[in-house]
Amino acid sequence: ALAIRAPQRVRRLVLMGSVGVPFPITPGLDAVWGYQPSLGNMRVAANGAIGTLVPLDGADLKLIIDNSDVGTMLRKLRLPVLAEGAMHVQATLADTGKRTRIDLGVRAGDLTASVTGSPAVLGLRDSELDITAQAPDAARLAAALDIQGVPAEKLDIAAHLFISNSSRKPEGRSVRGTVKASLGNLTVDAKGDIGRLNPLDVTELTLSADHPDADALLRGLQLPVVTMGPLHLEGSLATEGKRKAQRKRVQLRVTGGDATASLDGTFAAARARDPEV
Repeated sequence: ALAIRAPQRVRRLVLMGSVGVPFPITPGLDAVWGYQPSLGNMRVAANGAIGTLVPLDGADLKLIIDNSDVGTMLRKLRLPVLAEGAMHVQATLADTGKRTRIDLGVRAGDLTASVTGSPAVLGLRDSELDITAQAPDAARLAAALDIQGVPAEKLDIAAHLFISNSSRKPEGRSVRGTVKASLGNLTVDAKGDIGRLNPLDVTELTLSADHPDADALLRGLQLPVVTMGPLHLEGSLATEGKRKAQRKRVQLRVTGGDATASLDGTFAAARARDPEV
């Protein structure tokens, strides 16, 4: 009624439901609506309150979720079975004065993850977050996602991110930060600024990767062994020029044993057209 009488006061409407017409239930809806966890498999405990959601303020909330068989739960939801065994989730939201602090810890089977930081809203806009994740067998995790060729090594990821909103539209959201990852003896460091998420627009990015044995890495990835010895990679992506005539500059250098390769070039920022390499 408000949208009809005063449309200038309504910016967006969200409609939910079947809008009055019959339709066949989709497999996704059937999995979600049909899943009813029993008290024997899942336990949820929540205690506390949140003053306001936008901005996130006055929070004092504790949440604990336990499931004795996360693999069965994922199968019933028709999701990739990333873990087997018990799942434990513990989260707290606490008002620290200027910002709200979030502490989230997850253990599912042999996988662990954590998120700590200070979100401004539950949608993580205008947030500063530290994220970690560990998996003892990256090959098993990749296989659950139908990804082949990943070695059976320990995967460790740590990220420090700033998520901002450069405009009122969701596509104006940007991310800047650093990411460090290791897969066995392979280490990767990345830092940069993603100016826009939708569509993806990387403003500036630097990347480096090292491995002490290129032979072992290539064999583990099931790739041809073209060099031996230590492997080092450096790369960067940067934006050049004014907005309507922006180009992206790509620089990449790889050294492996006695072999080297490099790439230097630019392309039009819009849809990666007109490359010069």
